[in-house]
Amino acid sequence: MRIKTWVIIVLNSLVIFVVGVLAFAFYEQFLQSLNERALQQLNSIMHLKRIQVERLIMQERLDLTGQKSRFMEQVPFALPDSVLNRTGVYDLTRFNPTGYLTIGLVQADSANPRIALIDHQKIQHILLERTGMGNTGESYLVGEDFRLRTSSRFFPEKRPHSLLAKTRGVTEALNGKSGYGIFPDYREVQVFSSYAPIQIDSLQLVILSEMDVSEVIAPLHAMRRRLLTISLGMIALVIVISLFLANILTRPLILMIKHLQAMANGDYRQPISPPRYLGEIQETYTALSELQQVLSGAVDFSTEIGNMNLTRAYQPLSTHDLLGNSLISMRDKLLEYQQKEADHTLTTKRLLVDRMEQERKRLARELHDGIGPLLTSLRLYVQNHITDDSHQADMKRLLDETIKEIRMMTYALMPPSLQDFGVGLTLKQFATQMQKATQLDIQFEDLTQGDGSRIPLSLGVNIFRIYQELVNNTVRHAEASLVRSSLSEFEDRVSLFYVDNGKGFSPEKTTFGAGLSNIKERVAIFNGLIEIHSEPGRTSFEIELPLAPVHQ
Repeated sequence: MRIKTWVIIVLNSLVIFVVGVLAFAFYEQFLQSLNERALQQLNSIMHLKRIQVERLIMQERLDLTGQKSRFMEQVPFALPDSVLNRTGVYDLTRFNPTGYLTIGLVQADSANPRIALIDHQKIQHILLERTGMGNTGESYLVGEDFRLRTSSRFFPEKRPHSLLAKTRGVTEALNGKSGYGIFPDYREVQVFSSYAPIQIDSLQLVILSEMDVSEVIAPLHAMRRRLLTISLGMIALVIVISLFLANILTRPLILMIKHLQAMANGDYRQPISPPRYLGEIQETYTALSELQQVLSGAVDFSTEIGNMNLTRAYQPLSTHDLLGNSLISMRDKLLEYQQKEADHTLTTKRLLVDRMEQERKRLARELHDGIGPLLTSLRLYVQNHITDDSHQADMKRLLDETIKEIRMMTYALMPPSLQDFGVGLTLKQFATQMQKATQLDIQFEDLTQGDGSRIPLSLGVNIFRIYQELVNNTVRHAEASLVRSSLSEFEDRVSLFYVDNGKGFSPEKTTFGAGLSNIKERVAIFNGLIEIHSEPGRTSFEIELPLAPVHQ
C-alpha cells in the first residue's frame, strides 16, 4: 500500500472513529440524562399521588369512624369470615363482581360486623391527573394478585380486575421496595416506571406512575439525524484535508524510506539532510541521522568484538539502549570467557607443575633410597672382593663418579634442603655447586627470615625451579662470566633478583625459548610479577611473588 493511500485511510479512519465515538458518547450521555430526568419526574409524580391516595384512605377511615350511620348493614357481595371477624381496611376488589376498585372499612367490635366502602372514583380522580406525564403517561394501582385495581387509560372498556400486571415494579413493590427503572409494563411495552407499596392495616396495594419510552426519547431521533449530518460533513472536510496533507508528507517520507533501505542494506555512511519545512518531519530526520550514527558506532564496536579487540571503549546511550547494552554484555561475556579460559589454563599448568614436582620428588627418592644404596654396596663389594689393585681402583673411581652424579641428579630433582632448611639456603648451595661446575663467578645473597621464614614449600620449590632456569639460561646462552642474585623476604611477598653480564637479548623481539617460557609460566602460576631488562653486558630479572596462598 502506498504511503499516500495509507495516510488517507488512517487519517479518515481516525476521524470517523473519533467523530463516531464523540457522537455516540454525546448521544448516550444525553439519553442517560434524559432517562434520569424522566425517572426522577415520574418518581416525584408517583410519590405525590401515593401521598394523596394514602391521605384519602386515612381521611375516609376517620370520617367513617365518626359517622357510623354510613356503615352498611349488608354488602351486595359475599365476604369471607377472615374479613368480617377483624377490624381494619381491606382490598375487597377480588370479591366485587364489577371488578372495580373496592376498598372497605370493617368494624368487627359487635355481634354484627359493619362495613363501609370508600368511593373508588375519588381514588380514580387522583390517578387520572396526568400533569407532566405526556401523552402516554398513567398512574394506576395493582393488588396483591397482580391485577389492576384502577382503570387503564389504554383499555378503558375492560374491567381493571381483568388486566394482569405481573411486572418487575409490581413484584418489588409487593416485597416492600420502592424504586424506578425501565422495563415492560402490563402491555409488554417498554416504559419508564416509578413504583412504591401502599400499606394501611390489611390493605396492600402497589402504586405505579409510568410513561412510554418511545415518547420520552422521541426528541433524540431528530438530534440523531442532525448528528449524522454534521458527522458526514466533518468526514468530507477531513477527506479533503487528508489529501492535502498526504501530498505534503509523501515526498519526505519517500526520501526517508530510501535512507532506511540503505541502512537496511548495511550502508550507515550515507549522509542524511533533513528538509527545511514541517518541524516534526525535520526532527524525525534529525532523529534518523542520530540513529544512523548510533548504529554505525554499534556496528564498528561489534566488528571490534568480532576481531576479539575487547578493550575497545563503547558507551551505551542509556539503560534503555538494548543494542548497546547487549553489545556491552557480549563483550563482558567474552572477557569473562577469556578470563575463565586463562584461569583454567593457569590451573591446568599449576596442576601440571605440581605433578611434575611430585614426580621429581618420587624420582629423587627412588634414586636416593634405591640406586644409591645399591651403588654403595657395590663399592664395598669391589673394595672387599676385588684383589687386583688396578682394577679395584678403576672400579671404585667409576662407582664414586656414578654415586656423585646420582647425588647431583637427586639434588637437581628435589634438593632435600628445601624442606629441611628452606629455599634461601638451598639456592645458596645450588649457586655454590654451579660455580664449581661451570667456573662462573656466581654469588647469591640469602635475605629470607631463616628459621622464621613464612615461605611455603610449594612456593620455595617454584622459586628454586625459576632460579635453576635462570642459571641454565646464563650458562647456555648468555656467554657471561658473572652472576649476582638475591632472595628477599618481606611481610607480604618474596623478591628474587638476578643479574648477569652476558651479551643480552631484546625481550620485545626475542621469541622466548622453553627456559624463559617456563619462568614466565611459573611466575604467572603464583600470581607474581616479572620485569626483564636486557642490554649488552647486563641482563636483569626482577621477580616478585606474593606470600598469600594461591587458590586452585
